[in-house]
Amino acid sequence: MTVDVDSLIALAVEKQIPLEKFISFLENAVTEKYRELPDAFPQGRAVLNRDTGEMQIHAAQYDENGIFTHSITHEPEGFNPDRIVRKRSEEHTSELQSH
Repeated sequence: MTVDVDSLIALAVEKQIPLEKFISFLENAVTEKYRELPDAFPQGRAVLNRDTGEMQIHAAQYDENGIFTHSITHEPEGFNPDRIVRKRSEEHTSELQSH
């Protein structure tokens, strides 16, 4: 999924919300929805590439001893972070302004 970074910046400026706070809020919202999926990795985390606008789910992988080995990008079928970003952006900007 790709997010229009210029639109995020414009909305953050318009609503007087620090950009990193806004992006972190959106990443957390997508992560929460992702973790509700039956095939979600418990350690999966949404990450927004600030240059390209690409939103991906990164999930750490561990060996049998619990040692980190690598990270994968998980793209569950039918999962659409774009809808989550749009909805949360519209619903919660005033909440972010006051904090």
